Amino acid sequence: MASVIDWLTSKTRPSPSLFQSTRRNLALWYTGVMGAIILAAAAGYYLVTVHQQLAEVDRDLASLSQTLIAGIEVKDDDEDNRYGPRLQLDHVPFLGEESRTTGFPQGYIRWYRPDGWLQQNVGKPPHLPPRPLRDSLVTLDGEPAHREQTTALVQSGRTLGYLQVGLSLAPLEEDLHQVRLTLGFGAPLVLVIVGIAGWVLAGIAIVPIERSYARLQQFTADASHELRTPLAALRANAQAALKQPVFCEVETRAKLEAIDRSSERMGTLVADLLFLARADSTEAAREREVCNLAEVLTDLCEELAPVAVGRGVRLSFQGQSMPVSILANLNELYRLFTNLITNAVKYTPVNGRVVVELTVAIHQAIVTVEDTGIGIPVEHQPYIFERFYRVDSVRGREVGGSGLGLAICQSIARLHGGTVELTRSSSSTSGISESGSVFTVRLPLHSSEPPPVQALVLKEHYQNPPQRAK
Repeated sequence: MASVIDWLTSKTRPSPSLFQSTRRNLALWYTGVMGAIILAAAAGYYLVTVHQQLAEVDRDLASLSQTLIAGIEVKDDDEDNRYGPRLQLDHVPFLGEESRTTGFPQGYIRWYRPDGWLQQNVGKPPHLPPRPLRDSLVTLDGEPAHREQTTALVQSGRTLGYLQVGLSLAPLEEDLHQVRLTLGFGAPLVLVIVGIAGWVLAGIAIVPIERSYARLQQFTADASHELRTPLAALRANAQAALKQPVFCEVETRAKLEAIDRSSERMGTLVADLLFLARADSTEAAREREVCNLAEVLTDLCEELAPVAVGRGVRLSFQGQSMPVSILANLNELYRLFTNLITNAVKYTPVNGRVVVELTVAIHQAIVTVEDTGIGIPVEHQPYIFERFYRVDSVRGREVGGSGLGLAICQSIARLHGGTVELTRSSSSTSGISESGSVFTVRLPLHSSEPPPVQALVLKEHYQNPPQRAK
């Protein structure tokens, strides 16, 4: 038994957050489906039990009614037969003179004349308003409820009277109460057992997927690492060849420049893949230090200002006058905001603007990157953080990029306990006067107490960028 428990424990050891969420979803789906089946089966069992118990009561009513009617003697000996046949009830169980005082412990028996006059009454029927007499089988509410059958005694096409027999449903209610208790306590217990079993089975099922993902992750990291050296050598040789006078011909030089650009692009792609592979690894060690986020954003806006000027875009920063301290890897932090700002600049037309704003909330630093660019269509917004996803492949080739920038941003934000999301975006084709996008990054502050909120200091780097010729 111990070996089985150890095996299950080893198979269901804690997984990374990606697989933990997958395992949790699988367990919830399994528990939900099995729970629905169990509840449906319990409800079906209860309804079948009610039907069977009620059918048994109906059979008892029919048998008792037939027995009572069979004991009634019909004598047609009146002189003028004005009152119809005479009925003898002396030998009818519970209705005869010798047994009338014994009562009917399980319910009641009533005999009505054809005119509706109650002639005999044995037992305690429920107090209900009078109803028309006819052959019927009904359930009467009360404490307790009764099942009542009314049978007409007909002879030669003439109704001689009505026999009403009612049986108490208290025994049936007691049986059904026991069934409800059993199902009420048993169904949740079974659901708990199913949930535990679902969690264990989901853990066992996720192990081969986790191993396959780990192998793919390792392959991506190894391949990216191995490709860096030949790509660097290829680019170095192309650049060295461009410096040689023998390759001054226009056609040869163009080919070498194309090789250099392709090598650079492939090197960037390999570096991005290597970063994502390492970011997905839970064992990757990262050095953290206390960083001033306001200083990082100020430096980035100054470094990227020439890029914005070259595209005719106005880049500005609005930030805290006090330091905003966070615990982060400085290189990854620069990479996160570099991707967001360069994307905003790339997709903003001439005379547009990009505003980077830093604010502080409770235990959080909030950075927004807002642009007046072309925006992102609504149908593409749920997928922009997926790897290699580009809204428009033709447009992506024009401005460069491989579709990994936002995926890297999201990965870095998660590694630092934060989030990055698209909080607003409107396409220029949507009919809105001002298009553009707003990306919001939330990162936890290093100190438990947030710094005092000071007045925002506006740092305009370029008020009037040069106009580009159209």
